[in-house]
Amino acid sequence: MIKNLIITISLLLFSTNILARGYRGNSDTFTNLIFGVILAIGSLCFYFYSYVNWQERQKNNEQPSDKDGLSDWIFTVFGYAIIALFASFPVALILKPFIQVDGRFTILFYTFPIMFGLLYFLRRT
Repeated sequence: MIKNLIITISLLLFSTNILARGYRGNSDTFTNLIFGVILAIGSLCFYFYSYVNWQERQKNNEQPSDKDGLSDWIFTVFGYAIIALFASFPVALILKPFIQVDGRFTILFYTFPIMFGLLYFLRRT
């Protein structure tokens, strides 16, 4: 539990650091860029894994496992939000040439809720 909490806090701090600097790759060090790319790829792999599990549940008419209590729900939603944040960066970079928006982070306001909703749908239905 403590290990997961430490990992979650470090990911949250890293994500706010990326948001403060921008997602154009202008980070201070090369390792920050590599770490961000690894987290983005990992979160997109988590989406793929969730999609495969969702297909299997739909084929077998199964339901997802129930959550035990409020703390379990809070930790789940918090984890989904972090994963959706890291998955929304590459999606925002792909959609940026096609969507005319003002400001650097405006496109994240569109992609983050979509990615969060998609992850919630895949994991909870």
